[in-house]
Amino acid sequence: FDVYLLKDLGMRSMGLCWNYDNKFAASCMSRKDYGITGYGEEAIKICNELGIVVDGAHASKNTIIQAAEASSKPMLVSHTNAKAVHDHIRNLDDETMEAVVRKNGTIGVTAIRATLAEDPGIEDMVKHAKYIGETFGWDHVSLGTDFLGIPNTPRDFENLSKLKNLSEMLGEHAEEVLWKNAYRVLKANL
Repeated sequence: FDVYLLKDLGMRSMGLCWNYDNKFAASCMSRKDYGITGYGEEAIKICNELGIVVDGAHASKNTIIQAAEASSKPMLVSHTNAKAVHDHIRNLDDETMEAVVRKNGTIGVTAIRATLAEDPGIEDMVKHAKYIGETFGWDHVSLGTDFLGIPNTPRDFENLSKLKNLSEMLGEHAEEVLWKNAYRVLKANL
């Protein structure tokens, strides 16, 4: 696998797929959710051995569940939201989040407008964070804005200077969501 070379080049986090199926895994856009393949299982094993975080962002339900089962270390889904709050193909249902949580992983709440609400604002990001935190525990919520991948942001969350507002809205859970939980997963892998 090229994972060894990529590690030497500095890669420390690997997504199994993007919005397209590949030889490793089915994506969230897959017409047939086959989960991870044998290549995917091997890639996860290598990532675990080399200290590379496995990221389930853009992956299908079965891919994330099977990846969590295959991984010997906590994984993350770096940028997604809760399907129970807003039904979107990129958002995770409770069963999928539970698989990540069982491995002590984290789910990164994102600023991708379509995954939040019809006309989203920063308060919608907080709704998703609260749902995940109150349902699965605040140790499993993180922030994955996707600022570098989105053309438009939710109202009142236009740039990183708005993290102060998000922090105030998250209250006593702000540090966990903004950095501690993701740091824990990174540390466990690296």
